Amino acid sequence: MSVSIVQSDGRGGMSPEITRETLTGVVTGICGAAGAHATARAAHAISADDRMIPTCNEYRRIGGPASTGGSGTHPLALHGLSYKIAIGQKSDGGNHPMASKVEAKTAAGATRAAGMKRPLLGAHMSIAGGVSEALIRARDTGCECVQIFTKSSRQWVSKPYAKEEVEAFKRVLGETGIKMVIAHDSYLINMGAPDEAMRKKSVAGFIDEIERCELLGVPFLIAHPGAHVGAGEEAGIKTIAKSISEAHKACAGFKVEVALEITAGQGSNLGYRFEQMGQIFDATHENERLRLCFDTEHAFAAGYDLRTEEGYQRTFAELDEQVGLERLVAFHMNDSLKPFHSRVDRHQHIGKGYLGIDPFRRLVNDPRFAGIPMCLETEPGPEMADIAADLRQLHELLNSDD
Repeated sequence: MSVSIVQSDGRGGMSPEITRETLTGVVTGICGAAGAHATARAAHAISADDRMIPTCNEYRRIGGPASTGGSGTHPLALHGLSYKIAIGQKSDGGNHPMASKVEAKTAAGATRAAGMKRPLLGAHMSIAGGVSEALIRARDTGCECVQIFTKSSRQWVSKPYAKEEVEAFKRVLGETGIKMVIAHDSYLINMGAPDEAMRKKSVAGFIDEIERCELLGVPFLIAHPGAHVGAGEEAGIKTIAKSISEAHKACAGFKVEVALEITAGQGSNLGYRFEQMGQIFDATHENERLRLCFDTEHAFAAGYDLRTEEGYQRTFAELDEQVGLERLVAFHMNDSLKPFHSRVDRHQHIGKGYLGIDPFRRLVNDPRFAGIPMCLETEPGPEMADIAADLRQLHELLNSDD
């Protein structure tokens, strides 16, 4: 059995008297069935359309005497506040059937910059000279957020961070005022590799990336799902899910979360259709730890036309249906050097490619994405001049109508 608990009166925040132990005890009485175990998760938010949104990733295995049992929604009143308890059976893969669409819909405030009425705007920055140097470059370029590599993206092995390097990163982060840092994994990693030796090497490299993010306090590691290299889409999705599940197991209890990035579909890369992403999420163990990164150029190249209002709305409606917009924690802001549905990954400066300026105006002014980091991945140019110009362009689009 799997259980989700939410405060159902729409108020944000759990009453201080309602502890995890109290809720867990109640669930024990409701869900314990003839020695079976249940997964209890306490949460404190509910959306306008009455879908449950668990906000805690902690699990607790509990059991108890049979009570109501069975699937469904059970009301609960504690200390004058109303809660709902949703109960459902586990699927064959060990994940609750609602996991990809319900249980992973984390309260937005936990994954976004607090108090923001618009997105954070920034760019990818080089870590040459040390990871803290990227923060200084970001500040000097006018970034509010920044994306980094945690090590060389073209090497399998890098020396571990020295204690001093981690301390310097955290100190400089405070000094620069950068509001959020996200990381991107190495381009060498392929979690969908059919060759087992390559897959294991990729998983080991991916775990190293997660560990580096955890040391730095970086909340999200962005990763391309992987390529099936001729094994086929179905096999590739299973392999990717297996690899991520192994990384989750190796990094139990970590705060950092993996954000899978939508791809352009170049070669045999998977994740270029939203339904593929949904299948990967559904097949991954502990998939409530998975998040999503939306790359504008990749989506356009994959066949999602963001150029019109109708296409824009249709794209995000489909993404919400297949994966869930609540999974979105980052955007890559790139125009496209290639025409629509090219299946080619080639970035261009904002407003100078086939996407044009309108999709970016819609994105930066979309209230659904307030507080989410939007990072450029365009060429920086001499002394960062080109990427600084792209950043100014995005700022000019805020609250603009034409």
